[in-house]
Amino acid sequence: MRSARYQPKHAKPSFHPTRSTMSAGLTAVLLPLCLSTPALADTQPTPSATAATSTAAIAPAQQATSMRISGPEGGVSPGSHEIGVRLLDANGDYVSGEAVEVQSLVSGTWETLAQLQTDARGLAKQALPFRATTKVRAVYAGSAFRASSVSPERPVVIGQKTTMRISGPAGAVSPGNHAVGVRLLAEGAYVPNASVRVERQTASGWELLGTMVTDGGGHAKKSFAFKATTKVRAVYEGSATRTASVSPVLTLSVATFRQRALQVAAQQNGKPYRYGSTGPNSFDCSGLVKYSYAQAGKALPRTSGEMYRTTQRISPSQKQPGDLIFMSTNGRIGHVAVYAGNGMMWDAPTAGRTVSKRRIYSSSYYVGRVN
Repeated sequence: MRSARYQPKHAKPSFHPTRSTMSAGLTAVLLPLCLSTPALADTQPTPSATAATSTAAIAPAQQATSMRISGPEGGVSPGSHEIGVRLLDANGDYVSGEAVEVQSLVSGTWETLAQLQTDARGLAKQALPFRATTKVRAVYAGSAFRASSVSPERPVVIGQKTTMRISGPAGAVSPGNHAVGVRLLAEGAYVPNASVRVERQTASGWELLGTMVTDGGGHAKKSFAFKATTKVRAVYEGSATRTASVSPVLTLSVATFRQRALQVAAQQNGKPYRYGSTGPNSFDCSGLVKYSYAQAGKALPRTSGEMYRTTQRISPSQKQPGDLIFMSTNGRIGHVAVYAGNGMMWDAPTAGRTVSKRRIYSSSYYVGRVN
């Protein structure tokens, strides 16, 4: 006889759901959430973005900078010469209170020459010693907020000190070609075979008039055309072994032929009157005028009457220095002089007297202009 398994008459229900029942329940709850909420991976920063944000907070971007450097122009003698440095930011504004370094090139290597600090205008300058030709530059190491920068290189040329002399015609000259001479020396010794510029001053500045080359004695001479009074100078641009130099300014006085004739008449002061004489050791009145104008390049007739007839009549109130003053007696021209300005004239008066400057002695006179 088969024995039957024991079965309780009243079995209690279980309070622990089965695994399948739990899975079904969670699925029912979470599925709507997944459909309505973005993926979590999409809302989290990537590791690289997090690192970049952290780095930016630690090291802010540096502003760019630029540097300028200045120094002596041309060649200079050994000694101390001022070097200037300017530090600017990316906006072109001055950068103040920063350390900058001036370096010089020695045997192919940049060596520190001085440590400077910029002022309120971003400028630092100091006289620094130089014994030989070199190149210099300025270096800024930068800061937490500004980038480093290096200036362009600048040469400092050291050589023998040169001096220039310039010469030209003495006194006023007529318009035309006139010689200008120069002498170039280095430490007192003549400088041969050097190119020298001759410049003239104009309303817009100095412009080239011509060039010359010095001879064995350091001298050069050349004629240039001058139409009016002009200021000139000589310029030597220097070399690897000699400094540049500029001569003093020379004023070359150019007069009109009338002014020139007046100047010549004045130079005869004190020479005796002699009737019929036309110089150069003695004169009569028309002889003095004829001689003076001849030196200025103008030929006049021999007598005062002929001069009167060949000159232009000018009102006495309009007379200018260099015009001719004619005196008449009984309607006849009997005396002539050169007007000197301010009511004065140069003339050879009469026998026993000398050429001199004196006041126009009559209120009745005529004025003639030589053209």
